[in-house]
Amino acid sequence: METPGNYSKTKDPLRIRDRIYLNLTISDLTISWRKHQSVRFRCYQDGSQPADDIDVYLADSTRPVIRIAHNLLARYLHTGTDLVAETINRSPRNLFQRQPVGPHILRVCVEPGELDWSKINPIIQRNNDIALKVEEASYFAGSDPQKALAMYEDAVNDIYDLHFESPLASYWRRVQFPVNELSELLEKMGAWEAAYKTIVTYEAFDDQLGLLAIDQLAVDDRRRRLERLLQTRRQETEADNTIRPEPSTHDTITDEKEMKGSIPALNSTLKRRAFS
Repeated sequence: METPGNYSKTKDPLRIRDRIYLNLTISDLTISWRKHQSVRFRCYQDGSQPADDIDVYLADSTRPVIRIAHNLLARYLHTGTDLVAETINRSPRNLFQRQPVGPHILRVCVEPGELDWSKINPIIQRNNDIALKVEEASYFAGSDPQKALAMYEDAVNDIYDLHFESPLASYWRRVQFPVNELSELLEKMGAWEAAYKTIVTYEAFDDQLGLLAIDQLAVDDRRRRLERLLQTRRQETEADNTIRPEPSTHDTITDEKEMKGSIPALNSTLKRRAFS
């Protein structure tokens, strides 16, 4: 995937509306704002994947005033689009020191800006590096399995790190997760437990890109096969432990008569020494 060139003045191609208007109910009556005050948005991070829930901040405040669920705004944030937003009303004033009744309504106008390529380009570059590592690993899979295994594992860890460090990776990563290639190599090497764990760990990872249909089918078949193999191995191990006899007292303790015949009596030994 090529890194975009002169896109500094290109608008977001995914734009659906030029402006978005929000009416937010603020239950905390101590929060106040003025008209034309800047507003910031940040996707709520749920584990390694960004969610559609968004925290709303006023100006330079460090504490969000509210958390909202907005799919369109979340889509803009996931793609790295700058959002210019400001309040279009002011908070109710406490005339004559009276306590305001009921929640406040915060009205915000949001205008999607341009794609922030300073955040996107590093993700694209790391995506290309991971893709090259996966391609090299597939080349060595037949001739040098250990080297291919190390490269596949590095690529997997790089993908996990990329998603942990940047929520935008969920949208801009284009290299497919090499779970099929890695688990296949581990299975051929006889590392069934590691191959099964690789698949289970991937399934717990919310991969927005997903796998090709043929790779997903292969992974599903391999998981079922590994489950049967591992279950058979566990049953054979349990059977071996059950059949193996426990050490008996006869095997560990020598017969008393044999002990007496092999060890000279103490009195006879002393007598021979006395008359010699």
